[in-house]
Amino acid sequence: DEVADANRARMVSVTDWPTPQGMKAILETHAVTATLPREGVLQLDFAFRLEAPSGPVKLDGDAQHAGFHFRAADEVEKRKDAKYERPATAVSKKGDVWAECPWVVCRFKVNGDDYAVMHMNGPANPQPTVYSTRNYGRFGAFAVAEASPDAPLSLRYRVLVCDGAVATGENWARNYEEFAKAAKQ
Repeated sequence: DEVADANRARMVSVTDWPTPQGMKAILETHAVTATLPREGVLQLDFAFRLEAPSGPVKLDGDAQHAGFHFRAADEVEKRKDAKYERPATAVSKKGDVWAECPWVVCRFKVNGDDYAVMHMNGPANPQPTVYSTRNYGRFGAFAVAEASPDAPLSLRYRVLVCDGAVATGENWARNYEEFAKAAKQ
């Protein structure tokens, strides 16, 4: 399913995740909506619905490799100079993991241009959620969760991609509050 006009683009895809025996472990419906809420800002809203028709499926892993992540261009990885901003509530855990952290902003350069990317975790997503932030511009949210035949799992995230000039004046906490309010509706 695809929709696009001058103000918005939306794509929905459906993926079957089979077991080695050929059963459907997860039926994933993934929707992404792209908008331009103001000049210099691309807003990407992600909605996932995970159904487990063949029985319960536990989603687990580690904060660095599981969950929903963003990764900057290869040149950021080579320089390892990404900088992060987090809410005042964020608590540093072992390594690069942060708890009590509903959002993270990563600042980096690509082709000499400054960017800031804000990653927001939906308030109704499973808790506790942690963020992993690596100095090469890979960061994201992770939580252990389960989907079952009677209880599909729904997840929401928002990513703002801002050019450097716009990012300087951004109120990150306000951006998250607006997302959290919209996600509850």
